[in-house]
Amino acid sequence: FDGVVISRGELDKGSAVTEGMELLTIANRSDLSIKIKVPKSNYGDVREGQKADIRIGDHTYTGTVESVSGLVETDEKGASVLNAEVRLDHPDANAVIGVDAQVSIHSADASQVPVISSEILNSGVDGDFVYTVGEDGKVKKTSVTVGIRTDTEVEIRSGLSVGDTVLQNLPDGLQVGDAVTPLLDNADETTEASSVS
Repeated sequence: FDGVVISRGELDKGSAVTEGMELLTIANRSDLSIKIKVPKSNYGDVREGQKADIRIGDHTYTGTVESVSGLVETDEKGASVLNAEVRLDHPDANAVIGVDAQVSIHSADASQVPVISSEILNSGVDGDFVYTVGEDGKVKKTSVTVGIRTDTEVEIRSGLSVGDTVLQNLPDGLQVGDAVTPLLDNADETTEASSVS
């Protein structure tokens, strides 16, 4: 197979070698996979066979979830996670081995799941919540249940519907119950809002 050397044994020029000694490690470039950590709260959202979008540097690929661990572990940040592996469907020479990748897994009903910016999500003693604008035009504190997260976006499994208006921030002086006029896609901090996609 076509491969790339990813590590070499600790040998100097002229060193003697013996049978079974590891001289180097070669990776099969045509058979690449990415190891990811899935938050425990999302264990039911990620299954073998699901498709995924993968970004490595400036290049994008498709992939397939190949395995999901049945054991919850604690990662280096103290979070409870499941280890999973996503295999690239058609890797090429631009799929550099050993670099970080961004992986977005397609949930089975992704088209029906609201997605918001991770910056909008708030957390408190009662759980996760967002500030929304109700039909009466007043600010509401809305409890939500989150699904799959990326660095920039969060799936909302319950609490919001596609098309709901969510405040991007709650400026000083604005409280739950106050009437507002959202200015979608406007930079006015006092009423900046976004429509859930």
